[in-house]
Amino acid sequence: MTDYCKQIKLLADQLAIVDCPMFDRKMLMKLIAGLTKGEYDTVAAIVSQSKPTPSFNKARLMFILEETHRQNKQDESDQHALMAQHSQAPASSTQQHGGSGWGRGKGRGSNFKGKGRGKGHGNNNNNNQQQ
Repeated sequence: MTDYCKQIKLLADQLAIVDCPMFDRKMLMKLIAGLTKGEYDTVAAIVSQSKPTPSFNKARLMFILEETHRQNKQDESDQHALMAQHSQAPASSTQQHGGSGWGRGKGRGSNFKGKGRGKGHGNNNNNNQQQ
């Protein structure tokens, strides 16, 4: 918006140099006519219907204020979305596995000692013969 207003002001200044001044009202109408439809409709209506017609600089400030408000609103919305996405993210692997990296296997507690199926499981003939 700032660059667009600067272009209009520069054009008006160049026309004034060649004795063809562009007055504030005409600059405002040029500004409003060049806006994307729907983007600044409310501010454009206020500016065009104000009596007396505001100066170009005052109207420019109104449009810039609206643009800043929209940008702040968008930034806030983006932050909320990022926070919501972060809070819904899965827990890290450290949290899922007890935090220390020890005993990471399923069903193995901190007292796990050794490998294999353990006593009483599988084909361990020694255990079956002793009973």
